[in-house]
Order: sequence, then structure tokens, then C-alpha cells
Amino acid sequence: YLRQTLESAVKQLALEIPITVIEDPSDFLGIESLVKEFAPRVSYLKNNSRLGIAGNFNESIKQSTGVFTQICGSDDLIISNPINDIEALKSESLNISVIGFDVNIIDENNKKYRAIPDIIKKILRPKLSKVEIFDNEKIFENLMLGDWFYFPAIKWRTETIKNIAFSGEFHTAMDLDILIRLLEKDQKIAFVKTKTLSYRRHNKSASSQYAKSTGRFDEEFICHENALKIA
Repeated sequence: YLRQTLESAVKQLALEIPITVIEDPSDFLGIESLVKEFAPRVSYLKNNSRLGIAGNFNESIKQSTGVFTQICGSDDLIISNPINDIEALKSESLNISVIGFDVNIIDENNKKYRAIPDIIKKILRPKLSKVEIFDNEKIFENLMLGDWFYFPAIKWRTETIKNIAFSGEFHTAMDLDILIRLLEKDQKIAFVKTKTLSYRRHNKSASSQYAKSTGRFDEEFICHENALKIA
């Protein structure tokens, strides 16, 4: 899927937006050779040691030179770049640290797909205008019912996330954890109702594999305990 991901990113993103693939050490050389096909438009970085999921997310933020950083999965597709909406939000509030976007859901064959989690996310998501800047107390309460954001379709304010960082304690609830901690620090969350990404659901994705254990529920409970202390 990585080839499709990079093809979509190169097609949709303006030349001034850097695209970087970051990889943990591996004996498999296929990824590096694939990325070289997209050089110099796409850069490649191989870590000196295994950083894991959170470590790679933090490395992405560290390497980023943009005001905002998007961390896309190696199986998702970029379908648009709503730069005008982002520019409007930047002028609205300097402490907007998260901008979420709408997504299409696709399966392993790029066909439209909708699973139970997607139905629940749609139910939990509040009614939104085209561009929404949330009241912190209301979005905090809403996220405690369920995290309806799609992680790859989020742009993170780079400097803010450098200081807060993703926690290696989590695998599937990493975004909920950091959203809660950002709200604690009075950072704002916004949402743009534009579909910018096709989010792929398939049995071999990291989130699907981890969902087969009880770890996902354990992480949710930890997030709720932390949220209770903050509240």
C-alpha cells in the first residue's frame, strides 16, 4: 500500500510541503528502494534504533519544518489538501493545536467500506459547521463518550506537540491520550468538514492486529482515569 500512499501524496500536496518516510531498522530493503523511486520529492529517513509507534510519531514531529504536521499511515491515501481552510484557522486562534478532517473509509481493494467503529464514530461526532473550533469543555466531554477522530486525518501544530509528545504507553489510544492532555493545557481543537484522506481498514493493519487483544480496552480505561483527574 505504501506506493499508493506516496502516489496520492505526491499528486495532492503542493511542492513546498515536504513528504518524508520514516522507518525503523529492518533487514527488509524494499521500503528504501521504493521511496527512492519518488526522490527527490519524497525523503527517506531510517532510524538508528527501533523507536516503535510513539517514537516514530515523535520523530516525525521532530523532523517536521512545517507549522502543522500530518502523520499518515503507510496504507492511507491523501485525497485533497485544504490549505485555505488551514490558513483561515491560523488567523482565528494561535492556540489551535489540532485540526481534524473528514475521511472516506476504504477496504484492502480501495472500495468504499464502513465498519461498526465507523458507524459509532459518526453517531458520536457532534453536528458541525464547515469549520468548527470547539469549546474545550464540550469537546472534552464529547471525547469521553468516544474518540471519533481519525488519527491520520489530523494536522498537529508542530511546536506544541514537540513539547507534549506522544506517549509510548499507548498503541491504539495514543490520539485520545494526547487530545486530553492538550485540552488540559487549554489548547484548542478544530475540525474542517472536508474529506482529505481515505482511511484504509484491513485485517493486517497495526490497529486491527492490536484490536484482537484486550489491550485496546485497557488503554481506553487508562485514558479515562487520566481524564477524570484532569476534570
